[in-house]
Amino acid sequence: MYIYNSLFLNLLCIWPLALVKLVNGTNSCSGRVEVFFDGRWGTVCDDGWDQSDAAVVCKELGCGNIVEAKNAAYFGPGSGIVWLSDLQCASSSTLRNCNSKGWGQNSCGHEKDAGVACQLNIRLLNGITSCSGRVEVFRDSQWGTVFDDGWDISDAAVVCRQMGCGDAIVAKGGAYFGQGSGQIFMSYVNCFGNETMLTDCKFQRWEMYDHSRDAGVICYRK
Repeated sequence: MYIYNSLFLNLLCIWPLALVKLVNGTNSCSGRVEVFFDGRWGTVCDDGWDQSDAAVVCKELGCGNIVEAKNAAYFGPGSGIVWLSDLQCASSSTLRNCNSKGWGQNSCGHEKDAGVACQLNIRLLNGITSCSGRVEVFRDSQWGTVFDDGWDISDAAVVCRQMGCGDAIVAKGGAYFGQGSGQIFMSYVNCFGNETMLTDCKFQRWEMYDHSRDAGVICYRK
């Protein structure tokens, strides 16, 4: 047991956990790319940054397909260390597994911070504005709706934040924005309200077709 624990601790020292987030974007699936390594957040240099690298970030964060890889601090310059540069992510599933010059091994400044714009896996339809409407999520290459059982303001708040639409004003049920079509992918959604994406919340899969209780939201974009 002692040998196993020692080996495990050594592996942790060699491969500390790296996390990824997007900062200063217009929604939860766009922004400056930042990675967490060795106890602190840092940015990614745009040297060699391309669509294949950005696509890995989109996939790792649970966003949709890549729209565009952004360069030259498009989403504003970060601060602190620039962790990665010259990434080559063609066959990688996470950013930390991509080939690079190594952690902190670069001479880039924050004027070269890399960013990404991914497709959102959520949308609002039939609303008066782009920040109101029936909630639909993208899964298995198709769009589906959300059943309104348990749908409340905490759930709506997550949708509004994910869409870059500010605060939630009201959570709507009963197909207030009209009935959708296809499958209903989520029901009994239970968000705390601070989740990044709706799919981070607890929910039940609900593959049915009665859209008379499709959920919706009205957000307030400041």
